[in-house]
Amino acid sequence: MGIRTTVATAFSIAGAAALAVGMYGMEATGGSCTIDGNCPVPPSVMIPCFVGGMITVIVATVAGAGAVGFGLAFLAPGVGSIAAIATGYGTAVGYIFGVVFTLVGGGALVLGSLAGRGRKAAEELRATGHPGTATVLSVRDTGVSVNDNPRVRLRLQVHPADGSGDFEAELAVLVSRVSIPRAGDRYQVVYDPADRERLVLGDVQAGGGSFAAQPTMPAFPPPPAYPQPAEASGRPAPAWGTPDAAGQTPADRPLPVETVVDQLTKLDALRRSGALTEEEFQQQKARLLAQ
Repeated sequence: MGIRTTVATAFSIAGAAALAVGMYGMEATGGSCTIDGNCPVPPSVMIPCFVGGMITVIVATVAGAGAVGFGLAFLAPGVGSIAAIATGYGTAVGYIFGVVFTLVGGGALVLGSLAGRGRKAAEELRATGHPGTATVLSVRDTGVSVNDNPRVRLRLQVHPADGSGDFEAELAVLVSRVSIPRAGDRYQVVYDPADRERLVLGDVQAGGGSFAAQPTMPAFPPPPAYPQPAEASGRPAPAWGTPDAAGQTPADRPLPVETVVDQLTKLDALRRSGALTEEEFQQQKARLLAQ
C-alpha cells in the first residue's frame, strides 16, 4: 500500500467515525430525545460531525481510499443509526435504514478486501513466477458482464520459457468488449510452477479483475526473407524448403542479426519487469546467441 493510499484510508476512517457520531445524533434527535430534550449529541456537535465526516470520507475515497472509503461511507451512518436504537433512541425507520446501510457498507469492505488480496497475489506471482507464452485454444462466455464488458473463460496452452513441457490451463477474466481474445491469439504469461492453475495474463490474476486483451508479439519470429534466384538470374525460384548448395533449408539457417537483437531486447524487457530472473535471462540469452 502506497503512502497516498495509506493517508487517504486513515482520513476515511477518521471521517467515518465523525459521520457515525453525527448520524447517531440525528437519529436520536428524531427519536425520544425530542420528547424530553435530553439529546446525547447536541446540534452544535452533531451537524459539523455529519457534514464534515461525509465530506472527508468522499474526498478520501477519491484521493485513494477506494473501496475502503466507499464502504465506510455506507457503514458509518448505518452503525450510527443502529447505535441510536440500541441506546434507547431512534425509530423503526431508522433501524431499517441502519441495517440496510450497514450491510451495504460491510459488503463493500469485504469485496474491496478480496480485490486487494487478489492484486497483491498477482504482484507476488509476477515477481516470483515463471514466464512463458500462452496460446488461446478456446473462448467461452460465462454470461456475466460488467459495464457491457463480458467475463470470459479462456482455455490456454501454456509454453514455459524454460523449455519444460507445455500444459493447459483455464483462466476467467473480464475483457474489453472491443478486444475479446480469439482462438489462436498469443499472450505473455507468468505462472506458478507449484500450482499451474495460478496464472497472470497481462495485468490480471486468474479468476478476477479486468483485462484489456492485447496480443503479445509471437513467441518465435517469422521465417526470414531470402532473395529469390529469379531476381538475379531470371530462373524460376525454388519452393520454400528446398535445400541450398550447402544442403541447408531456410529453417536450418541461423537467424539474421536483426532477429536475434529483437529477441534479446524482448528478453531484457522481461528481465527488467521482473518476469525473468537474472539467471533465466542469461540462459535464454546464451541460447539465442548460440543459434
